[in-house]
Amino acid sequence: MDATPPQHLSARKKPRQARSATTLEAIFEATIQVLLREGIHRLTTTRVAERAGVFNGEVAWKRI
Repeated sequence: MDATPPQHLSARKKPRQARSATTLEAIFEATIQVLLREGIHRLTTTRVAERAGVFNGEVAWKRI
């Protein structure tokens, strides 16, 4: 997903390292996929983390 999210959906601070930017992009993409496939009622940090391939704490820590 190459589109820039609206300001009200942006992370609180921009990642400095390329690795962090990649992780954040994966979390955004996974969030969209979970919403589209499972709906808002099944959107959890655990599901997003599994889909993004990151630890659950990374999703919660990014506060998105």
